[in-house]
This record gives sequence, structure tokens and C-alpha cells, in this order.
Amino acid sequence: MLKRLRERDLDSDLPHAYYRLYGTSSSIRGAQRPVPSQTPLFREDPSLATFFVDYVAPPLRAKDYIAYIADLEGIHASRITLYLRSQAMGGDMIQEVEAEQIKDPDDFITRRTASETSDRKPIMVTVELGADEYGDVDLNTKGTPLPISLKGMARSLSRTVSRVRKRESVAY
Repeated sequence: MLKRLRERDLDSDLPHAYYRLYGTSSSIRGAQRPVPSQTPLFREDPSLATFFVDYVAPPLRAKDYIAYIADLEGIHASRITLYLRSQAMGGDMIQEVEAEQIKDPDDFITRRTASETSDRKPIMVTVELGADEYGDVDLNTKGTPLPISLKGMARSLSRTVSRVRKRESVAY
């Protein structure tokens, strides 16, 4: 059983949403890898986090969620893409997840949609990162704005429906 890192009032009347962070890089050819959150929900799965939906500034457009998550995680908002309606398929340990990219930052994400997320069906947050000298995602680039020439390069390598492999327990 997964252990919570700290006690959170998830039984509160405030609706909360779950999200999972993935790092992408144009040099890795669109591969997505889980990256640790600043506020992980579980010790064994540091890429999964949660927030109270009421803390997101109205009118609850995709860019409002991006700005809020960017502030929580210390990521520049230009590097974030959101995916919704993920659906787990497959076995217990490794699952394929299908999600639809939110292409227009002015699209609304209702409180109900956000609060219907769970640790098994989170909002997927991809962060476009640079690559380090070993060809892996470089977390040190997350706080800097994405150069205009690179914006969308890694995203263009992924399709509208993104398939990523998710593990129940991620070790870092």
C-alpha cells in the first residue's frame, strides 16, 4: 500500500484534482518520463500530486490550471501542456494511458471535470524540458521560459492522443 508523504485534508468539502508530471524533450524524440513533483502525494510515486480546485483562479480555463500548477511546481508556464480524459488500459503493473491534449489554453475545464480525477486517472501534465549531457530530461531547465524556436517541437512529435507507459510504483 502506498504511504502518503504528509497528512492532507483530502476529506475536505473542497474539491481536489490529481495530476501527474511527465517530462518530454525534443532531443529524446517525444519520449515521456515521469518527473518528481514538488508536492508529491505518495513517497513511492513522486510524480503524482494533488491540489484544491477552488484555489485555481477563475474562470477555470486551461491556462488558469497551467498557471496554478506552474506556480506549485516552479515550472515556467510556457513549458506545460495538459492532457485530460486519461483512461487506463492493460495489466496491473504497467498500463497504457490514453489522454486528449488540451490544445486551446482558453478551453474551460469545469470544477466537476477536475474533481473527477483520481490517483488512477489524473490530469497529465507534460513539461517540455531540455536534455542533459546524458540525453535524459534536464530538470534544471523547468523554470526558464521555453525558447520560441523550440515551443511545440516536442509536442509536435506527440499525437493528439498520447500513449505513455505508467507504472504503479515509480522509483527515482
